[in-house]
Amino acid sequence: MDLLYAPNTTTVGTVDFRPYMVEVAWNYCQLVLGSTLKRGMIEQTLAALAIEIVLKSYNAVVVDNVGELNETYQFQLPAGAKVSNKHNLVALAGLLRTDLRQFLIEPLDEAELEENQDAFSNSRYYYEASAPTSSSDSAMKLAIKLICKTLFLYKQRGCTDPFVTAFDVNAVYFTHVQRFAFVPAAT
Repeated sequence: MDLLYAPNTTTVGTVDFRPYMVEVAWNYCQLVLGSTLKRGMIEQTLAALAIEIVLKSYNAVVVDNVGELNETYQFQLPAGAKVSNKHNLVALAGLLRTDLRQFLIEPLDEAELEENQDAFSNSRYYYEASAPTSSSDSAMKLAIKLICKTLFLYKQRGCTDPFVTAFDVNAVYFTHVQRFAFVPAAT
């Protein structure tokens, strides 16, 4: 049986590619996934940062190195939008176009966004008395899921960035989000 992760993209309108942002988000995830040091709050903070970057990528504009592998971006609020905390995941999700929000964030993901909405701000100093006292891997799963959905969409829409084309959405999704023993097909 071949496992294929293929979210429905038919309702998603046009998308501007921001591959370097998504690559940076994936790099934060990989720091956690590849580390032997397991510290829940650090993992949750980096996952929240990765989620933040992916969400911001949908409202980012290119500011330098246009079309290059090291393209740089700036987060830009949609016209008329106001957000008091640009790290709050619920607020950032609220800035997405309706079609993108429905594609990226499933109903079960809403609870994870709520639970982790201020994780980057509140968990990064986990030695403070006001820091959360527990953590879970749910934020990391959501971060990886958002990265997989974004890269699946990019691939489907023809993005030719080397990171995007080399990223194995199926292997990553079924290894880290919907866990199955993933064995690549023989070539």
